Amino acid sequence: MRSAVSNGTSLHSERPGDNRQARRFKDLVSDLSEMIGGWAALSEVQRQLLRRVAMLSIQLEALELEAAKGNKINHEEYARIAGHQRRLLGDLGLLPRPVREEADDAGDDDAPKDFRALVEQAAKEGRRLSHASGENISRRCPATSCWRSPTRASGRAGSCPSGR
Repeated sequence: MRSAVSNGTSLHSERPGDNRQARRFKDLVSDLSEMIGGWAALSEVQRQLLRRVAMLSIQLEALELEAAKGNKINHEEYARIAGHQRRLLGDLGLLPRPVREEADDAGDDDAPKDFRALVEQAAKEGRRLSHASGENISRRCPATSCWRSPTRASGRAGSCPSGR
């Protein structure tokens, strides 16, 4: 015989009572599950993640209410909970995809749209890029094919054994 939680007839192993938080929890689970196909279509793992997102949402709403009342809240706790909530929402596919900006009219329509394309383009040109900024951090030496630092402001080349 399966439990009420396992067979999907209850969200909790015990009845939580009729209070605002219990109703909000049920509403959140219902609304979020509808966004990804409905409760019946979800796996047990997805159901557990949804319950956790609902619980974290209620905690965040309580902290937001306290802040709105002018009371001090623990901002580190708030940020930690929000980070967990965001990660779980992402795991469930409930986060909106970021909107990529199109190339502006300044003539850079040929600019790579993502970092991977930028790295590939730089490799074809014999350059390496930093992992985040995309700026040129080194260049292949034509004499030794070693990677060297870019030319310094003084006009001296970087650390290539050939002296270039």
